[in-house]
Amino acid sequence: MCELKTLNKIILQISQFKKSYNILTIANEKPLFFRDLVEKIAQYNSKKIILLGFPLSLMFYFLKFLEFLKINLKTYSDSLLSLISQKRNIKNNKF
Repeated sequence: MCELKTLNKIILQISQFKKSYNILTIANEKPLFFRDLVEKIAQYNSKKIILLGFPLSLMFYFLKFLEFLKINLKTYSDSLLSLISQKRNIKNNKF
């Protein structure tokens, strides 16, 4: 995810080069955290929100327990594991 100003700047820089790109990652230099994104959306919609943090291990075992009881939430413990273990350092292409 990136801000519109950053996206416009990258598109302009790409349009000035003759090289073609197969895969291009566009992101801000500073990360935008999920909490910040939710707060911006809530502020835009004039809503007040409360975010609660839970330990990942607690959420994992809770999902495992629901799987054991055959309760289908469409979110499984392996989905949480894949979110935790995703690649965090993506190379930043400078133009």
